[in-house]
Amino acid sequence: MLAEIYKACGVAIIALVLTAVLKNQSAQIAPYITQISAIIIIISSISALIPVFTYIRELSSGQATDINNIYLVVLAGAIAFVGGVASELCKENGANMLKNALDFSVNANIMLLSLPLIKELVVKATDILKL
Repeated sequence: MLAEIYKACGVAIIALVLTAVLKNQSAQIAPYITQISAIIIIISSISALIPVFTYIRELSSGQATDINNIYLVVLAGAIAFVGGVASELCKENGANMLKNALDFSVNANIMLLSLPLIKELVVKATDILKL
């Protein structure tokens, strides 16, 4: 999951550099680089949401797993930090579309990362309700 954020941040930073270089040479091409990069980031982030739909199916069958909660919280914090820094770089350079794509990517990956926690909470809640 962290690798996906690194990839998204890398795409955004490469797009920013290309946009800055091409802005001086061809002002017409630069916005297209930003738009294409944002689309790439969003499409790659949508694949991170597939486990969310799988989890919804698992909920109906009652499957759940035990996890290390502290590790997940720290990893989510790392994803939020790295994504936030890259997002702010995009914002400062005027690439709001890339910023929004990165924000979406970070949120999708944090949601994916939090699925095991949600699963555990649902299982514990259903156990309590069974009492």
